[in-house]
Amino acid sequence: PTRRSTRLLSIKSTQENDISPAQRRSTHDFLPKTQSSATNRTRIKSNLKNIKAKRCSIVCTRFHNSEVQVFHQIVRKLGVFFYEDEVSEKTTHLVAAEPRRTVNLLRAIARGCWVLKSEWLYRSLEAGHWIAEEEYELIEFSIAVQTSFSPDR
Repeated sequence: PTRRSTRLLSIKSTQENDISPAQRRSTHDFLPKTQSSATNRTRIKSNLKNIKAKRCSIVCTRFHNSEVQVFHQIVRKLGVFFYEDEVSEKTTHLVAAEPRRTVNLLRAIARGCWVLKSEWLYRSLEAGHWIAEEEYELIEFSIAVQTSFSPDR
């Protein structure tokens, strides 16, 4: 094989084996920055419909059984997303009651999902719609989680 064909095969092989997570960010990232707030609300609703068409899911972890029932009710009431027990390829958000290591938490981090505090759910319920995630992102984790993703490992 020629040098060029070898390089093309290498690129194709890399692309086929790429298992990196899809980029998942806030639904607000898809809005133009210069729109009025009324137009933004319309666009948010449109984007949420697109998400619903793709059937994105939310998963919770480290909740007590009674809290899981409330979680389900909030997800159903606000719509757009559906609830799953485990992080999958359709999961975009994980809500953690505690920043402790669970399989779902590690999967969500590895997949690039939003990992959020439970407060995000309740604030969204108060607002009557899903609110921006940035303020509620869980960024402080237990030592076990930190060492799971340590570069020295």
